[in-house]
Amino acid sequence: MAPIDNELRLVLQRVAAKREIVAIAALLSEEEVRTDHKATGELCWKFGNWLRKATQTALSVAEFHSVADAILRAQLYDVLGEFAVAGKRREPNEHFWRFYEIVARTRNDPARMHAVEEDVIEEMGHSRAIAEDRLGRSRIDRYLDGTSDDAHSKRRARRREADEEARSVDLLERLLGSFMDSTSPQEVKRLLKSRGQDGAVDALADRLEKLPLGAGAPRLILELVARTVVLAAVGEKPPTF
Repeated sequence: MAPIDNELRLVLQRVAAKREIVAIAALLSEEEVRTDHKATGELCWKFGNWLRKATQTALSVAEFHSVADAILRAQLYDVLGEFAVAGKRREPNEHFWRFYEIVARTRNDPARMHAVEEDVIEEMGHSRAIAEDRLGRSRIDRYLDGTSDDAHSKRRARRREADEEARSVDLLERLLGSFMDSTSPQEVKRLLKSRGQDGAVDALADRLEKLPLGAGAPRLILELVARTVVLAAVGEKPPTF
């Protein structure tokens, strides 16, 4: 990290130039640099603030992708927005400048998009030019999925994972309650005797799938509930949800 920090410190003493902007952004995008989140965050913040005086620099969209990545990690959305506005003014037919303008306005949170902005990004996603732009396509996907490197995006991803986990646990508990009401322990034991444990799990999962709650549930969840019922019938401790 020290060589990059030293190089950046020297560059920051000069007026931002296109060649140096692209070179530093490329360094900050390297995998070994990105893994040191604390140090990289500080470097990106220094880099982004240095760019405040260079928002009129004529970068192509291809060059700007890695620059935008560093700006986003520093959460300097105003700097990103200024680059996007300048780029759109310079290249009105380049749709990616509009994309970065949306990212800046929403502070990298797709949930803040207006309907018209959603339409713009959806149209971009279906265009041939974007399909052929690997970095650009990745940039759009990461924005929509909330998987960027900035802290806000990571917090949103953690909240989304927690919400999904809570919904899964709730579904498991409701499925289990519904199934226990409709299936007696004696019936489960008969299935165990005739089909063995795995066969009983498959049979119970098939039956659970036909219940109202089970109709739309993933097969993995149905089998987990069925296995819980089977283990309870034989006196073994069921898994915790």
